[in-house]
Amino acid sequence: MYQCQLCGKNSQPRTPAHRVTLAIRSVVYPHRSKVNGCWKWTGERSKFVRTDDPGGFGLEAEREAIVCPECAKQWQARE
Repeated sequence: MYQCQLCGKNSQPRTPAHRVTLAIRSVVYPHRSKVNGCWKWTGERSKFVRTDDPGGFGLEAEREAIVCPECAKQWQARE
C-alpha cells in the first residue's frame, strides 16, 4: 500500500505503483580523463588501462512522483 503523491489517496493492497516525471532539466557533463578502469588484452596478456570519459549533455529527471494507475493515465494524457 502507498499514498498517491498527486491525489493523496491511499491505494488498495497489491495495486501497482507508477512513477511519473514531473520536471526535467538539461545537464552538461564535463570531460574527465583517465577515470574508467578496465582490463584489456594486449597480445597474449591482459593489462589494466584507464580510459577517458568524453562527457556530454542530456536530460535528467528533476522531480518524480509515485502515483496510482488513474493519476498515471491522466498524467500521460496531458503530455
